[in-house]
Amino acid sequence: MPAMTFSATEDRRLAELIGQGKDWSEICKALGRQPNQVRRRHWFLVARARQIKADVPRDCVVLWSGPGLHIVHYPLRHGSEFNIVNVFRTAAHAERLDAAAARAELEHAYRNTQPAMRALIAMMDLRWRRSIGDRAPVRHWHQGRIVLLGDAAHAPLQSLAQGAGMAIEDGLCLGEAIHAADGDYQVAFRRFEAARLLRTARVQLESRSLWDFYHLDEGLARDVRNATVAEWDEAHLFDCLAWLYDGFAIPG
Repeated sequence: MPAMTFSATEDRRLAELIGQGKDWSEICKALGRQPNQVRRRHWFLVARARQIKADVPRDCVVLWSGPGLHIVHYPLRHGSEFNIVNVFRTAAHAERLDAAAARAELEHAYRNTQPAMRALIAMMDLRWRRSIGDRAPVRHWHQGRIVLLGDAAHAPLQSLAQGAGMAIEDGLCLGEAIHAADGDYQVAFRRFEAARLLRTARVQLESRSLWDFYHLDEGLARDVRNATVAEWDEAHLFDCLAWLYDGFAIPG
């Protein structure tokens, strides 16, 4: 592993290292782990609710999708703010664009969408923009005295909105595993991995499949999707997500 240097206000030995957060961090690079680019761009905007001029619902989560793109919007802070997220497929995902070029690319991607969608993207502040990456699930998140958690270990796409949630669960699970192992970090790291692997891998894989599902182009696959979704009701959706929101078992 490459040498890594840490600065601190005190001279102290680092016994164990926990890597979390950004999936392109130096710790991830040192372990040979790089994010997978998924050829899409991502913008978001948090606006005051009174600034929203588009004719869209304001009191619930709404998903608009089309060939190679989707928009999600929902209220925040008891309806006083409004979050808008848009994602679209692009062959130029790795290129750095100035604001004018980014605006042109965005408007071209949404040129054939509903007027409400075009009104929403017209509000987007293109000073915050980036390409998107995730990670393929892997079985091992630790090496020696280093362990990864959160996006550093299992970065998903945003489809299920679970990046932060999985990181919080990881922190709780890792803390309990270290406590139960009575200072044996190797045992704790193995228990942590075993407890979290399948749940986080499912989030990664389902998040990928949802974007493919949302972004279908015209054709039979899209027709099958539309017919399938038309049969869903609220009870079905809650049942589909029960595995995610019913929690997970903490290792003893």
